[in-house]
Amino acid sequence: MNGQATRQELRLVISLSSIPYLLSLLYMFLALIIPGGRDYQHGIIEILIWIFVWRILIIGVAKTQRISYVFALMNIAIPGIILVVLYLIIRY
Repeated sequence: MNGQATRQELRLVISLSSIPYLLSLLYMFLALIIPGGRDYQHGIIEILIWIFVWRILIIGVAKTQRISYVFALMNIAIPGIILVVLYLIIRY
């Protein structure tokens, strides 16, 4: 899509987008340490962190490649979809 980013810049974007996963680890650690009821909603926290990671990743790819957000989403989603389809074809 005629992007202009280097591999190093894309590696930096991917590593920075993974930082919110540390919040998930912190939440799990605090859930184990703090006494009391164990009725924590881990699923909702994981979904919110996953959305936050994707948001950072799309914005980062768009800024480094100097393309629109739609093309950045396509840059991320299309290879993933192709890999899933190939996996399903090989598996079944």
